[in-house]
Amino acid sequence: MIDSKGTRKIFSTLQSSDVQSYLHKLRLIRQDLGIPDESNLGCKGPIFLENPDIVRAGTDFYGRDLYIAVGALESWRELQSAAEMDGISLIAVSGFRSVQRQQEIILRKLGLGQPLRDILKVNAMPGYSQHHTGFAFDLTEQSDCEPLTEAFEGQDAFAWLSQHGAQHGFRLQYPRDNAEGFIYEPWHWALEAVHRFAIADRLM
Repeated sequence: MIDSKGTRKIFSTLQSSDVQSYLHKLRLIRQDLGIPDESNLGCKGPIFLENPDIVRAGTDFYGRDLYIAVGALESWRELQSAAEMDGISLIAVSGFRSVQRQQEIILRKLGLGQPLRDILKVNAMPGYSQHHTGFAFDLTEQSDCEPLTEAFEGQDAFAWLSQHGAQHGFRLQYPRDNAEGFIYEPWHWALEAVHRFAIADRLM
């Protein structure tokens, strides 16, 4: 299958059975979360394959190992270096995140008593997160600004990304009133390759 730009999608190189197995796994996760098969809850945007080609890229904002796609490593380092030359210290809060890890985050919040519908306004349903590809980044900078909040919009790093991010292949993914229905995420930026891992608009 070829996308609108003529780029061969990743899933065209996979066996159909592999894709179906992945979709079946996602259906089971939805069932475990108590979501009926006919419900559209959490079905925001396309489904993204989990990228197996991941590499460690240092540590994140919290001192944890940061993993990203092998194909994103050079672009990420170039982005950081360019920002640093302009006095901006870009730090990743999150890079690659597995389907299992996405499920764990949701289950943890459910355990704290948060309603699933509210959780899914902030966290993508497993399978629907761009972080599964390793080409998406949650970003922040060294400041008093709390990570992963709209306050990042007022930081120098956001202004720099808005002006220079595209030159390095990074684009804001969830602006205000985005079509996917996610909250505004000024911290969430991704490389164009993220879209090559999209396999379906929803579970079939």
